[in-house]
Amino acid sequence: MTYYAKTLSGVTQQVEDAQNDVSKQQSQIQNFIASKVDAIIVNPVDTDATTAMSKLAADAGIPLVYVNRQPVNVDTLPDKQAFVASNELESGTLETKEICRILGGKGKAVVIMGELSNQAARMRTQDVHDVIKTDECKGLEIVEEQTANWDRTQDADLMTNWLSSGIEFDAVISNNDEMAIGAIQALKAAGKDMSKVVVGGVGRRIFTERFDGDVLAPSSRRTARLDHIVHHLGLALGGRPAATFAKRLMLPVSNDTLLRVVRRRGSPRFVPPTVIGIDDWAWRRNQRYGTIICDLERRKTIALLPDREPSTAQAWLSDQPQISIIARDRGGGYATAAAKALPQATQVADRWHLMENASRAFLDGVRKSMRPIRTAIGAATINPELLTAAERIQYEGYLRREDTNAAILDLAKSGAAIKEIVRQTGYSRGLVRCVLRGQRSDIFRVRENSLELHLPWLDAQWAAGHRNGTELWRKLKSQGFRGCLRVVTEWATRRRKAEKVDDGTLNRAPSAKTIARLMTIGRDDLSKSETVTVAAIEGGVPLLVEAREAIAAFQTMIRKKSITDLDPWLEKARTGLVASFANGVIKDRAAVSAAITSPWSNGQTEGQITKLKLVKRQMYGRGKIDLLQARVIGME
Repeated sequence: MTYYAKTLSGVTQQVEDAQNDVSKQQSQIQNFIASKVDAIIVNPVDTDATTAMSKLAADAGIPLVYVNRQPVNVDTLPDKQAFVASNELESGTLETKEICRILGGKGKAVVIMGELSNQAARMRTQDVHDVIKTDECKGLEIVEEQTANWDRTQDADLMTNWLSSGIEFDAVISNNDEMAIGAIQALKAAGKDMSKVVVGGVGRRIFTERFDGDVLAPSSRRTARLDHIVHHLGLALGGRPAATFAKRLMLPVSNDTLLRVVRRRGSPRFVPPTVIGIDDWAWRRNQRYGTIICDLERRKTIALLPDREPSTAQAWLSDQPQISIIARDRGGGYATAAAKALPQATQVADRWHLMENASRAFLDGVRKSMRPIRTAIGAATINPELLTAAERIQYEGYLRREDTNAAILDLAKSGAAIKEIVRQTGYSRGLVRCVLRGQRSDIFRVRENSLELHLPWLDAQWAAGHRNGTELWRKLKSQGFRGCLRVVTEWATRRRKAEKVDDGTLNRAPSAKTIARLMTIGRDDLSKSETVTVAAIEGGVPLLVEAREAIAAFQTMIRKKSITDLDPWLEKARTGLVASFANGVIKDRAAVSAAITSPWSNGQTEGQITKLKLVKRQMYGRGKIDLLQARVIGME
């Protein structure tokens, strides 16, 4: 009414609230008449008082309209007076007949009335009694009938009192929908089974024909097709980027709505898989991890788990008894979970991880051999007078590490366990392990620089005779290199000096990583100085050559899928520098054998992790597991 009045020119509206007081409402009408208003619209507090209201308006010659509640003098209203409301006879009758139909014409009911001074409440209640008197509904019995004054809270209190008094009933007949809602709330709070109680109320009637659900859902603000577009925008772009793009498409929608739609639809149900890949992914690297599970046959993600605990993975796998093959990494957590949940399933170790573990085993062997390596290349003795300031600091740190290493190794030689060494020295367990594995013997730290990615190209240019540092720098800049001229010219100077080196001038050992790289790449790719270094190491440390051959043989076996070579390789590798890696293969032998013979591997899962990282970073790492799962799986 207020909204419509604003659309009319020259019309002003004054609204007063009688606060359910009959005398106050009559005073307000008298004030309106004294103000000489052009018309009065009233929702009577007490319909019995409408006779006096009609007389006041008629004497003043002011039009009067009653709304919602039928005046007692509706049949004798004066001229310029009218009544506008729903048909109370029809509303109460339809409500009671429907409840009677649901109950099969028999049962116990309670009646909740509106304000007894209100004509609508009296008429709707009379409708209830009239319907119950009919032959079809005479089996209904009214066990309680009280007023709740049209109020939800009062009705909830009334219903609670009835329930606490032990009153039993099958239906609740309410004069309006607001009180019906209060009854439902009280019944649910009391733990009643709502499937055994019928609750009826009188509300608004909607005079519309419903659309099909595929076109427009009830109470929806968007058509099904538009909602589908909004959903896919949210899946592809997330919140704020999708909202910006939707605005350009003339489909304005907020970022919160986009994410809400994605969450509401969730992730689609997946076909039960028979071959899966399982791996971990980082919520935050080195701090918190989750688990991703992929259907390798259909090449899609089917589940995200909030952590990588074996118990969580085991619970998920236990619900999928049809799984026959599980591809996983070399970690023990998923192996344990799969063995407990699906002991009949074949576990397949990931081939990429096997290759990477083999390379790392060789690097560990190089680290254990750094002392004999330095002796072999003539770098066992270092003259501090020839070191730069930065190298001198590193050398002093090496000497301190050597003292620590000696103390730990002495305790180990005396038979002390790692736990005992940690207790006596106060060093961490990880540091003690590194010392015992020979992983703390590097003297100088070699840092990567900006030329690392361009070294193959520089080596090729150098071999072709292009040895001017400035010219090489210009060509590199055209390829996207962002470093300065000095970096390239210093590399050229070092390279020029390296070609003049001979066996007698080797006085500094490269890092373990550099040695591992030099010993595993082709001889044609080595410079003269690098070839001299590798030859010296191969002649002085034969165990390292055996380790390199063992790792090369293992990687060849993986590439060629030669399962017959596994047993001989294990016998040979168990006694060398890569014995720890060989023992790990023995413990996980079934999965390693399956990796060699089976076509399945975990490469797909690694690719899906890359996609997951992209989605996670789009949301700045703030997306929770439900949103991540909805976006990653929903985009498939």
